[in-house]
Amino acid sequence: MSRSITAFSNNQNYEKAFEEVCSQIDSVGKIPKLIVFTSDLDVFWYYAENIKKRYPEAITIGSTTYMNICPNVISKTGFAALTVFSGIECVAGCIFEVDRHPANYIRHIKEAVASLSVCTNTCCLEFTTAFSNAEELVLDTFENVLSGMGIPVIGGTSGTKDGEERSIVSLNGEIYKNTCVFVLIHNLNGRICLYKETMYKASNKVFTATEVDCENRIVYEYDGKPAAEVLAQAVGMNAERFSEMIKHFPVGRLIGNDLFLTEPHHVNKDNSIQYLAQIFNQTKVSLIELNDVKKTWDITKEETLSQVSNPSFAIAINCIARTKLFESKDLLESFENQLRTSYKNYICLSGYGEQFDYVHLNLTMVLAIFE
Repeated sequence: MSRSITAFSNNQNYEKAFEEVCSQIDSVGKIPKLIVFTSDLDVFWYYAENIKKRYPEAITIGSTTYMNICPNVISKTGFAALTVFSGIECVAGCIFEVDRHPANYIRHIKEAVASLSVCTNTCCLEFTTAFSNAEELVLDTFENVLSGMGIPVIGGTSGTKDGEERSIVSLNGEIYKNTCVFVLIHNLNGRICLYKETMYKASNKVFTATEVDCENRIVYEYDGKPAAEVLAQAVGMNAERFSEMIKHFPVGRLIGNDLFLTEPHHVNKDNSIQYLAQIFNQTKVSLIELNDVKKTWDITKEETLSQVSNPSFAIAINCIARTKLFESKDLLESFENQLRTSYKNYICLSGYGEQFDYVHLNLTMVLAIFE
C-alpha cells in the first residue's frame, strides 16, 4: 500500500468538504505523520483548525492558494491535503514577524534541527505569507542555521485569488499572518530530489544593475541610466507605454550558468523599477523569452526521474503568474497530467513567490520529490 495519499473535495459546504477529505485519508487505515494542505482563503481557518483536531499526532502545515492543483483536480475552491503515513521523520516550527525581525526566531529553527535524529537526506519545506517583501529576510534566517547542516530549503509564498490583499498560513491548527511556517522532512528509506523549473531563457538584451535599493527591491539604474528608460529603449517603447506594460517584461538574474527570474511590480515616478524579488548591485540581468512549455516539462520529468526513479509523493510550488499563463494557453490540464503521471501523489501550491536554495524567485516552479 502507498505510504501517501492526496485527498480533495470541492463540496461547497465546507464542513462536508472536510469530512470527504478525512474519509479519503481514513480509508488508508494508517495514522498520518504529515499533512500538507491548501485551500482558498475564505474557509482556510476551518480546515486548518479541524485537520489538526482530527489527526492530533500528525504535523499539519498549510497555505492559502490561488488554485488547488492535485491529482485530477484543478480548482480555485475546495480543500486539498497530501497525507504521508510512513517513511519520514519530521519536525516543524514557526518564524514570526517576518517583515521586520525573523532572525529573532532563529532558535525555533535550531530547536527543530536538534529534534531530528539525523540531518542527512533532509529538506526544509516552508510557506511564507505574502505582501510583506519578507522572503529574503526569512531565507537569510534559514541559511544561518541550515546551510551548515546541509539541509536545503524549498518553499513558497502563499497565494490568494485576484483582488485579495492578505494571505495566511497554518501550522498544527493555528493560523498566522506575517509568519513563515516550516517543517523539516527526513526521508528514511529513499532520496529527496529538489528541482527548479524555468520555462524562460535569457535574451540578447542584457544589462547591469548599477544603482539599487535591495531592501525595497528597487532598481534605480541599469548601465548608469534610469532603469525604466533603459528597458523601454531596449524593447522599442516610450517610457509611458513601457510603464503601462511593465508586467510583460520580467528579467532573469544571470548568476553563473543559471537564470533566477524576477517579476516587476511597477515603475516609479523617477523611472526606477520595483521588483518582487531582490536584484543586487552589479548583477547582470536579461530580459527573458518563453521557451517551449511542453518541451520544458519533458526535460523536468526526465531529469527528476533520473534522480528519483520511483517517487512516492511530491510537493510543488507553482508561481501564480505561471498558473495564469497556463490558464490563458489552455495548458492547465496538461500541466496537471504531467505532475500526476510523473510523481503519483502530489500537491501543488500556486503562490506569489518561490524559494529554492536560499534564493527567492518568481515565475518558477520548484519541486520536492520523495523516493
